[in-house]
Parts: sequence; structure tokens; C-alpha cells
Amino acid sequence: RKRNHGYDLLAIKPGHVLRIEIKAHLREAKSVFVTQNEWQQSRQQNGLAADDRWELWNVENLAADAGMVRITRYPHLPDEARTRESGYWVDLNACHSESAR
Repeated sequence: RKRNHGYDLLAIKPGHVLRIEIKAHLREAKSVFVTQNEWQQSRQQNGLAADDRWELWNVENLAADAGMVRITRYPHLPDEARTRESGYWVDLNACHSESAR
């Protein structure tokens, strides 16, 4: 976090790099706040080789009484999902998702 890379986790194995931005919520979330730096990283990394990716992971239901924890992966944030310019609130309904298991 101190270096402000635009992602929270960096996963590397031979031939693959994955940069993961994690948003965590006690309950269900319909939108998340993405900083300008995180948005730029999503654009920069996903414009590179297919083996170098940036993804948003939305983690929901972390409250003890909220039910089963759900992790949804968003490998691409479309421009139409942005709603504000000081950073970006991203409408997750406008994004394609992948379920993490």
C-alpha cells in the first residue's frame, strides 16, 4: 500500500503475472470505489501481454451473520462502469465476472 502500485496483491509464476485489487465488504456490494491509480493500472496492465493481467476481486459477506462469503473476479472494467472522476465508483453490474473457487 505504501508504494501505491494500483493493486493489493502481486502473484507471479513462470509465464504469468496477476495484479489483484481487492475490495472487501461486510455485506453485498453494488458498487466499489476505484482510485484513479487503480483505474490506470487496470488499463495499463490489461493492454500488455495476455500473461500479464490486472483484476478486481470483490469480496462480499464478511460479516458473521451475512451468509456465505462470495469472491467475484472482474478482469476488465469497462469505461461505462465509471461514475465519478476523483476516483471511480464502478458499477459491478456493468462488468463481466468470473467466480473464484
